[in-house]
Amino acid sequence: MSSYANASQIKMWKTLVALTHVDHDTNQAEREFISDFLEKSKLSPEEKAEILSGFGRAESPEKLFQEIKDSRDRARLLYLARVMFYHDQDFSTYEQMALEHLESLHMKKFDLDALRPALGEVEKQVESRWAVDRPQSFRDRFINLLDLWFI
Repeated sequence: MSSYANASQIKMWKTLVALTHVDHDTNQAEREFISDFLEKSKLSPEEKAEILSGFGRAESPEKLFQEIKDSRDRARLLYLARVMFYHDQDFSTYEQMALEHLESLHMKKFDLDALRPALGEVEKQVESRWAVDRPQSFRDRFINLLDLWFI
């Protein structure tokens, strides 16, 4: 059976499993959380088995995180990790520290200089739209504000 996942996504799941070990207590709630997601995924049985084998050994979440190439996969991992840590109702200090560390690594990977032109373009689009849609009178602005509240 073929998979729809790429190497970056596989590393994302492996990192999530590795994060279950940071508090030295891989509990059943964390296992079920990940297993439920994997059950619904389009991963091959071999890939699922490879990911789930991480429960039996502790790997470095930081090392695995560095191997996640797609920023969307890194962001998804951070979201899923936060949800998983809260899901088991025991958000430990170790889990908090690991999550904060991975978030800082994620932010360091952004090339803000490369993003600036795209952000400038978005800003121009917003300004041009605002210039067209901008109400001229206080009455028009007030009515538009009421429209937003009651829509």
